[in-house]
Amino acid sequence: MVRKIVLHTFLFCFSYSFYAQDFHFSQYNLVPFWLNPAMVAGTNDVDVGVIYRTQYTGVNNPYNTYGAFADAAINKKRGKNSYFGLGLGFVQDNNQNLQYKSSLAALSLSYHLRVTRNNTISAGFQPFFFQKSMNYAGLKWGNQFDGSSYNSSLPTGESGTYSQQSKIDGSIGFNYQYSKGVHSSIVERAQKFQIGVSMFHLPFVHYSFYGSQETIYSRYGVNVSYTYKPANSKVSINPVLFFQKQGPANEIIFGCNALFILQEASGQQSFVKSSSLTAGILYRVQDAIIITAGLNFEHFCFSFAYDINSSPLITSTHSFGAVELCIRYRLNKGRWSAIASSN
Repeated sequence: MVRKIVLHTFLFCFSYSFYAQDFHFSQYNLVPFWLNPAMVAGTNDVDVGVIYRTQYTGVNNPYNTYGAFADAAINKKRGKNSYFGLGLGFVQDNNQNLQYKSSLAALSLSYHLRVTRNNTISAGFQPFFFQKSMNYAGLKWGNQFDGSSYNSSLPTGESGTYSQQSKIDGSIGFNYQYSKGVHSSIVERAQKFQIGVSMFHLPFVHYSFYGSQETIYSRYGVNVSYTYKPANSKVSINPVLFFQKQGPANEIIFGCNALFILQEASGQQSFVKSSSLTAGILYRVQDAIIITAGLNFEHFCFSFAYDINSSPLITSTHSFGAVELCIRYRLNKGRWSAIASSN
């Protein structure tokens, strides 16, 4: 019982529990397998990336998250109305204070069907291996309080110093996309609307650090995005909305991103490469203001996000939020620019 009290105190302090809650990203749209398995290989022929997040940098040994992913389109050819996507993903949470670690390795399979020239529907399924572990040896327990102060020589009264859980779990997702125009072209008018729904964690899979069989909450998500670029303009805007619910916890992120084209790629001169800048401001309700910035150069993307903490933890964290970095390599061969039937 004492062990549960200590663990739940930690969950309160960090707001996203390792028992009931999942991994956490501010640049959620950059990690497709975590956001929605239906979005794997939904935009690029090849997409490879790494992401790193350190949270609550104002405290000793902050909460760190590492991620890596790779996906590719399979049998995506001109004149075909559909193709498959295959992806791999890995993400890990780590906190040194509690020697707590949570890891996920996923295999993603998606299917994309273009129903008209501008409208595409997608579905995805993602089995994943999920592991949580925690070393209790470095924790302080109520039984080690001698009446006036903490005494490490007193017995903890707890059995065991290490717990680990490993499970096979899964997720599903669906996505709709409307796209028209070439967004990297200055001359063309372009727009894209996207809405997706997803569910992570199957309801019959159980997790526990305590020997009983508690069911982890399924995480339900809805992501909405709209991008618009006027004709003969270098600037496009991208308002976004993301909502997810996992048990009693809700997360809402909304805001707007912008992209500024620095250089449009030349069809005649191969040495002229495309480049652009991105910037955005988002708000995670009752938690943080998120500032983002990025540089895209040909196939490479470098992006940064900083969370300005606005939650009740602002005093404990000395106003420091989270820092997030992502590097991606994206490749598009343009093999799906036309389809057999059109609207």
